[in-house]
Amino acid sequence: MGAIRILAPSIRDQIAAGEVVERPASVVKELIENSLDAGARRIEIRVEGGGKTEISVRDDGQGMDRADLMLSIQRHATSKLETMEDLARANWLGFRGEALAAIAAVSRITVTTRPADAPTGFRLYQAGTTQPRIESVPAAAGTTVTVEDLFYTVPARLRHLKSDAGELAPIQQLVTALALAYPEIGFHLETGERVLFDTRGNASVSAVTLAAFGREAAEASLPLDFANVDGTVRIEGLVVSPAISRATRQAEIVTVNGRLVHNWALRSALEEAYRPELPERRFPVACLQIMVDPLRVDPNVHPQKMTVRIDGERQVAALVYRAVRDRLAGASSMPYWPSASDQARSADDASVRQETVWTAASDPLGAPTRAEESVAADASETSPLAAELGQMRALGQWRHKYIVAEGPLGLYLIDQHAAHERIYFEKFREEFARSTHSQWLVPGIGVNLPSLVVRELESRRAELEGLGFDWSAVGEDTLVVRAVPEALSEPSPASELLARILEGFCENAPDNPHPWARWREAAAAMAACRTAIKAYRPLTDEEIAGLIVQLAACRDPRSCPHGRPTLLHFGLEEVDRRFGRKG
Repeated sequence: MGAIRILAPSIRDQIAAGEVVERPASVVKELIENSLDAGARRIEIRVEGGGKTEISVRDDGQGMDRADLMLSIQRHATSKLETMEDLARANWLGFRGEALAAIAAVSRITVTTRPADAPTGFRLYQAGTTQPRIESVPAAAGTTVTVEDLFYTVPARLRHLKSDAGELAPIQQLVTALALAYPEIGFHLETGERVLFDTRGNASVSAVTLAAFGREAAEASLPLDFANVDGTVRIEGLVVSPAISRATRQAEIVTVNGRLVHNWALRSALEEAYRPELPERRFPVACLQIMVDPLRVDPNVHPQKMTVRIDGERQVAALVYRAVRDRLAGASSMPYWPSASDQARSADDASVRQETVWTAASDPLGAPTRAEESVAADASETSPLAAELGQMRALGQWRHKYIVAEGPLGLYLIDQHAAHERIYFEKFREEFARSTHSQWLVPGIGVNLPSLVVRELESRRAELEGLGFDWSAVGEDTLVVRAVPEALSEPSPASELLARILEGFCENAPDNPHPWARWREAAAAMAACRTAIKAYRPLTDEEIAGLIVQLAACRDPRSCPHGRPTLLHFGLEEVDRRFGRKG
């Protein structure tokens, strides 16, 4: 081991840069936050090679003069801090003197800027840790930062980056999240000749939601505006009906005092508010903007400032839960009502081909057939629960949600939706495994998806065609699905179901040792949830009897595919005990 020495400034700068700049998306985040701090009203982002080749962020905010530009790429240089009290009250996102210095240490960076009241602009160029060059140039008001050859000074970091598409994805997710958090600011993202995202900055949250998540999510969104009694915590933004969900947490967007954050307590509160409404392993679409006293927030616990500490975090999380839960409950006490476009589509379909509408009513539960009775009888030989189901006598329907029945072992409450989900899940799972033939749809079904998912599907077209799908892309975020696997063909699936199944394909297939088996399970569960009868639907005596017999025929009648129980059992001894009877 050699003697202890002070590191050279160039090495110190590259080590410090590694704390802030992990990948291209980190650069985009830092540059956009600088633009926001500069008062920009429009921010234009261009990336090439997934951000590894080039990143350019242009804003119309407050530019810099020559002296400030020279200082902006120096470490520990800022116009926003003078005392420790200033740091405690920090209500900005970053400051150019840290982000630009870190980025400049590991790339070739060009900064072109002009204050609005200055006659000319200035351009600074620096490659790695070399001395910067600066010159006077004609320039528009605002600042443009161009970063080229990211990590060329640290090849080891460059080798660990993902493919161009893999690095582009988190950039698009970041821009989407910030656009939702700042609807009053226009965001534009492009790569090559393609525009990936664009908003006008007219403060319309619904317009940004449309661009970010598609038409169905926008139509199902609910504005949120909540404040606690003393006004110390305010929660704004939007929540989307539980009928629209995602396979990952990428659509859960939370900001604290304008800063995009990853805070487990706040996210858990959001998910808990949705939990009664969402299937297992599905996540909400929501954008929450939380405002609290800056003195209660410490954003400096992580170099990238994505993790923050909040004084009284549990109380704030409890308010998030209450705000979201109350908003979802206040929207409707009944299951999700179809959006305007869904209703219009259903009306159009009904006038052309009534049998193409995908509803529970298109496959009602009828009286048990002889075949079903035979299957139930076979199942009863091996399953005690199936045998008990086979001997049940339905007593009626409670609240149009639960079936009340009695059997030799006691009283049962059957969740009609969960039970029918189990029945359809086993049916679809078997059909998916048995056949991958296509069934053509006339007419085709329009499906809105994030443009990132559309590109992923296009790149895996051969695999999906092998499963029975066929489609045409219409624009960046719309598919017209012309064919589906036979298991989904009758009745024809709704666009929202197809969107979830295709999105689930992208989530389940990569990096999974058994991707197709897992995808078929997920697709069967989604199709079953969509097809099964819903709560609050009245059932006839014949339909109740048919459901019980079909549930008895299932291989595992105990739970729905999402893990919720299909029925609850109350033995006579338990009922007697609760009534204080001894027998």
